[in-house]
Amino acid sequence: MDERGWIYVQTWKNSNDEENYFIDLFDADGRYRALLSMKERAFIRKGKMYSIEEDEEGTQIIKRHAVTWNLK
Repeated sequence: MDERGWIYVQTWKNSNDEENYFIDLFDADGRYRALLSMKERAFIRKGKMYSIEEDEEGTQIIKRHAVTWNLK
């Protein structure tokens, strides 16, 4: 859940590349809003998505991405 009360639910279905997972997104009122494809270990806080990924040597890296929503 993020600071707006939106809920992210990881599904059991993987994407074709098997590195991303599908996430169902629900707003604070429980309405389904979107299907997202995200890294397995990722979360969103204050408009930023943080993910933990590994480089070629196996070193874990935390990446931060800006998130903008365009939901109707």
